[in-house]
Amino acid sequence: MKILITGASGGIGKILIKKLIKANFDDLAVLSRGKFKFRETEKIKIKIGNLNNFDSLDKALKNIDVIIHLAGITHTNKTKRYFKINADGTKNLLQAAEKNFVKKFIFVSSRAASEVGGAYAYSKLLAEQMVKKYKFSWIILKPAEVYGAKNDEAVQKLINKIKKSYFIPVPRKGEFELSPVFVDDVVAVIINSIQTLKNNTSYILAGANSFSYKNLVNLIARACNKKIKIIYVPIFILKIIAFVFPRLLVSDQIPRLLVKKSDDISLAREYLNFNPRNFKEWVKNLKWVLILVICAP
Repeated sequence: MKILITGASGGIGKILIKKLIKANFDDLAVLSRGKFKFRETEKIKIKIGNLNNFDSLDKALKNIDVIIHLAGITHTNKTKRYFKINADGTKNLLQAAEKNFVKKFIFVSSRAASEVGGAYAYSKLLAEQMVKKYKFSWIILKPAEVYGAKNDEAVQKLINKIKKSYFIPVPRKGEFELSPVFVDDVVAVIINSIQTLKNNTSYILAGANSFSYKNLVNLIARACNKKIKIIYVPIFILKIIAFVFPRLLVSDQIPRLLVKKSDDISLAREYLNFNPRNFKEWVKNLKWVLILVICAP
């Protein structure tokens, strides 16, 4: 079975490749626009291609059995880029996959995908709608806030902010829910989805427990043994900050954070052996590591 991965240089992608090789999936290819951080080996081949260039995708997908589509843009102030990469790019990849008779298309989307969650969320929803029309087998995975993958992810950014600051801004009253999911749990599901018989299905990948944003901030602060003061910030103030200081806050992050999201992981539990760890326990188990490493001055 030959598997091609897009977005393989990202936090999830790097871990996924290591886990795939460990699980004896040793016929892998990665899509790259140019120089790739992984060295090409007998087990990992580099395919040159661009999501916005159909001909390059057509060449890259020759003899591919499964596509794992991780690539996408998550933060930009150029709204059109969300649709160019996340929606149009996925459309091109799907069309090239159909032309090359790729048996399965696994799309890693977002739990925030919706019409009302901002441009990123809407671009992901449009991509999901196209995936559902794929002629062969497809699977859509919708992870919540992934942690443990890399330093620029939302949860790690929050940890870093708590480490450095005593005053922590919280949107509105911090009542909206987050369900952090560990990267290894997401990767395990991606691997299980390759051979599952329950195809043509969307799966929610939320953490074992949900937390209000306020409670999550306090939980991390206690793990860091850090005293903080929460400052509640009205949404209109955040919008002004995003407009005046676009590098500080991407305006699209606000509706994405506030949009209501499903936490029903029953299908993923039943068919993909999804057993997410509890973020609270993760923090508890790593408490001393967090104090010594993350919270070090």
